[in-house]
Amino acid sequence: MDNIRWDNVNGNIKDAYRTPRACVHDMGQGICKAVKEVFPGVPDYICHFHFLRDIGKDILDPAYGKLRNRLKSHAISTKLSALVRETRQAACEQSSNPMGLARTILNVKKETPFLPLISAYGLGLWALQGKQSGDGYGFPFDRPLLCFAERLLELEQQMPRLIKLSKNDKANNLQYLYKLYWTAAEVAEDPEIKSLIEEMRWRSATFDSLRKAMRIALPGGTNGLNDEGATNMISIREGVMKFRKSLDQNEELA
Repeated sequence: MDNIRWDNVNGNIKDAYRTPRACVHDMGQGICKAVKEVFPGVPDYICHFHFLRDIGKDILDPAYGKLRNRLKSHAISTKLSALVRETRQAACEQSSNPMGLARTILNVKKETPFLPLISAYGLGLWALQGKQSGDGYGFPFDRPLLCFAERLLELEQQMPRLIKLSKNDKANNLQYLYKLYWTAAEVAEDPEIKSLIEEMRWRSATFDSLRKAMRIALPGGTNGLNDEGATNMISIREGVMKFRKSLDQNEELA
């Protein structure tokens, strides 16, 4: 997209559809310059969604990029995926009916010897699914790596209690809970990751407050670029001005 000659594109649009009543687009320098050249005097507006996205990247990317690199340095996704495959294979080998393994997982009972093994399998999948979380807007609206890291911290905190409540068996299935705990602890005990998670939380809260002020691409929504932002402009302007004043009082951004 960076190599597109937007003046040519807009020129073709003008030839095919004549001069538009107004233009709405993202903040790319190419499209902004082309609109001024091809459609001089036509009302020209920046898309609120793209405007919000670019601001969000400015707010979140400094910490998000570091979190991504730090998680990558631990190769945590690879290790967790390998453990999930290992537990699934073990469950299949120990099950008298491998084809009914899914039914066994869904109807697992508290006293089953499979419980530690199935727990490790399910919790490992749950942690990995954090990387797929979000509302489909993409970054910075969705922060799947933050969700992934927070789930690892949650595992590290809860696993000792689960291990204590679990019983071992002849197949030594308790080992898989320990392996999951050690894998999560590797990340959870990294002081830099802990610091980045805390930074991402306040940065996310700051950005989400702007999303609420602009009444578009709200957390939990699914409209994305199709969000009409039905709130009137006066209310939006007041919300954005209030947000702007709050930035002056934000010690983290000082």
